[in-house]
Amino acid sequence: MTPEFMIDQVVIYGSPDDVTRQISEMRQEVGPFGVLVSHYNGAADTAKDQESLRLLGETVRPQVDNLVAA
Repeated sequence: MTPEFMIDQVVIYGSPDDVTRQISEMRQEVGPFGVLVSHYNGAADTAKDQESLRLLGETVRPQVDNLVAA
């Protein structure tokens, strides 16, 4: 696997709307799933990590929940 493959096909990233869209597309492709895994290696900016997790919980999750309920 190349880094390009990982970024294009495996990693979910971007704005909350981008992440919601990517999760929705993945769900359409593979079917329902219940877990997403986050990995932080400790080398990144802690404030940015915390903001990313906040956005995931407060913005992305409700949008995904609405897609699943539809």
